[in-house]
Amino acid sequence: MIFPPSSTRRDLYVLSNWNELRQTSSSAAKASIAQTFPKVFVPIMSKTRRSEKSPADKERRHIHLHGLPRSATPADVMRLARQSIKDDGLLKNIAGAALDYNRFMQTGRAFISMTSGFFTKAAVRALKNAQMSSLPIRASVSDLQSTPARRRGKQGKQEAAERGVLDGCGKGGGIDVKGCDVVLYGLPGTIAAPALKQYLRRSGMVRRAQNGEPDCDVIKIEIPRKGFSAISKHLVRLNSPSEAHAFVRKIHMTFFLPDVWRKKYLLRARVVY
Repeated sequence: MIFPPSSTRRDLYVLSNWNELRQTSSSAAKASIAQTFPKVFVPIMSKTRRSEKSPADKERRHIHLHGLPRSATPADVMRLARQSIKDDGLLKNIAGAALDYNRFMQTGRAFISMTSGFFTKAAVRALKNAQMSSLPIRASVSDLQSTPARRRGKQGKQEAAERGVLDGCGKGGGIDVKGCDVVLYGLPGTIAAPALKQYLRRSGMVRRAQNGEPDCDVIKIEIPRKGFSAISKHLVRLNSPSEAHAFVRKIHMTFFLPDVWRKKYLLRARVVY
């Protein structure tokens, strides 16, 4: 057995006759081993951080942030990344940011997407001591699959909600987020999407289209299996972010049909970013 004198152990050398790995970084030790085994000495490139990554690491290009304020937006997350990551190379490889939702409710978590998994661990180290609103942020590499959100039409989204596929959980709530969607909750549990749409038309909460119908889409988010709730939750899809914010200002913290139910159902609304 030959033991290299160095303790640094950065370079790998293979002695095929012995079928063992020899580790050394001393040039004198390299020369002595090469003279002893001139025919079977095979040098191998030094291991770097990039060569240590496996194919699975290349696909792990998402960073999961914990401890964010519930009022944070994707723009706030991008601003945090720019302030914490000083390396220009890493900044250029940030693909985007998205919030982590649970039934379209913010969880205080978010995702930062990198263009490649080669930059993920370096970005996590840069975000180690990050803070937002004096709250410490925890960053870790996420196993989230890099699959884009499925694009559905109006009927497709309604059918997906009825099947329970569109549950509003995960990155961006599982939808193509553009700031035009509003989650409305606090309604009676038995109210259907068409009935809510007509209520919004009669109350003047949304504008009307040329045919007199409300110019919005309403999707009911079904309750998970083995779950129960006396109130329901709906996703109202409007035409622009300005309409979405105006809708929230009108309907948030108002009562549903106070002449009938008095103060039983208090409505709350939030824009889905």
